[in-house]
Amino acid sequence: MAEYTKPEARTVIQSRLDTMSKKNYLAYSKIVQQRAISLLNKLDSEIKLEAVLLYNAVKKWREVDLTSINLSFKNVQFDCVPPDVNAAHPTTQYSAVFIPIYGFNVARYRLGHGNAWYDTFLAKQQNAIRIGIGYELSIIDFENDPHDIDMDIIITESRIIL
Repeated sequence: MAEYTKPEARTVIQSRLDTMSKKNYLAYSKIVQQRAISLLNKLDSEIKLEAVLLYNAVKKWREVDLTSINLSFKNVQFDCVPPDVNAAHPTTQYSAVFIPIYGFNVARYRLGHGNAWYDTFLAKQQNAIRIGIGYELSIIDFENDPHDIDMDIIITESRIIL
């Protein structure tokens, strides 16, 4: 049995994030962006990426911002998720999808803010590589729900988890 329920896990993660300084946030974000660009280069050389979905739904300064990542790739279509949780899901089928992770467990299931927007969207993206973006301090033991979709890859400031 998991140590935390999802609401409990969100509370624990928020307390951890509250201890992160703006300086650490900026340093960690830069590392995560560099790892994401490196991964995209590798994926593009292996499978020839056609379309990539990034997110720009930065709710707080503590979430990694990926909006500038597309400047490194001229041959790939980049779209961004609108920040509104009530927004319609994009209809494009993507090669790779970058998703913000508020928290995640060892089984690579993401913990979001609780509205299931990304899980619903990912269910429609059967062929996309699912890449979660978050921080190492966000790993936590929680029980995932049946509708949750695991990530193929998780990128943090410390590692890339496959």
